[in-house]
Amino acid sequence: MKQNSKSQAGTKVQQSDTVEATSVSPTCTKPYVVRVFYLSKRNIEKIKILHSFCGLYIAHRDFDLAKQIAKNKPLKWKEAESLSNFCNQIVTTKESKPQDFISDEDTNSNKAIIKYLSLKHHIKQKKLLCGVKNTNDLYKSVKKFYRKKMFCYQMDSYFTWLINGLFKYVNGFISFDNFKEKYCFEVSLFTGKTKPINLKQAIKISQYILQS
Repeated sequence: MKQNSKSQAGTKVQQSDTVEATSVSPTCTKPYVVRVFYLSKRNIEKIKILHSFCGLYIAHRDFDLAKQIAKNKPLKWKEAESLSNFCNQIVTTKESKPQDFISDEDTNSNKAIIKYLSLKHHIKQKKLLCGVKNTNDLYKSVKKFYRKKMFCYQMDSYFTWLINGLFKYVNGFISFDNFKEKYCFEVSLFTGKTKPINLKQAIKISQYILQS
């Protein structure tokens, strides 16, 4: 969904176009300010779009993966053993076993159906919140983005998690310090080690999504 993010240099942000970011304690009746900064309403809307996009992306990705598994014949023991050995060579976060890659056709089909129903429910909820047309347009963008395999590693290693945390922060569910500590890092899908996110890359992904 396209967003007009152009702004004139030197233009002051109007007070009416800003939102004070606060953190709300679930045990308190009044919000308390951990850190205060101002976000334009336009940027708040962008965060909402990115959050909706990432939610649909995850639901679509999970369904597509389950569907692809269901379409293929179950692996035999030797094939599963070879795949397990290969995974253990490149992924050190969890040791796999051949049994992890063996399942019957009925089980795979049932998993695909469950993921499909989950995706369908997610789309339905978005339509109630954002409207039918906006949701349909957004989901088209998600499918196009996923089909191109753009930034697929980054989406899984940090971006969807980062946007989830940012959405929670601007809505006052977590503090800024909590956001930095628990959401602003990248996790290697191979080693499980963490490192600071590449901010320029995160901005590039955000812009790509908003302009798609």
